[in-house]
Amino acid sequence: MKHSKCILPGMVLAVGFAMPQTTIANPDFTKQTGKTCLYCHVGTWTSGKYTEAGQYFKEHRTFKGYVPKLPPKST
Repeated sequence: MKHSKCILPGMVLAVGFAMPQTTIANPDFTKQTGKTCLYCHVGTWTSGKYTEAGQYFKEHRTFKGYVPKLPPKST
């Protein structure tokens, strides 16, 4: 019976470590990059939707090399 108390927590930990890790938005990135949350995220930083800049940062973990597209000129 002693060992059964350890089996369930051990299984939960094992499954947690085995699952693929996902990236979760972190407000500390504002300190790192000097950008606001809305620079990278559409809506709130928990929405999971990214702007073009946010997608670049997600893939590269830096804005180095990022060149924002210019908005179309109005006539």
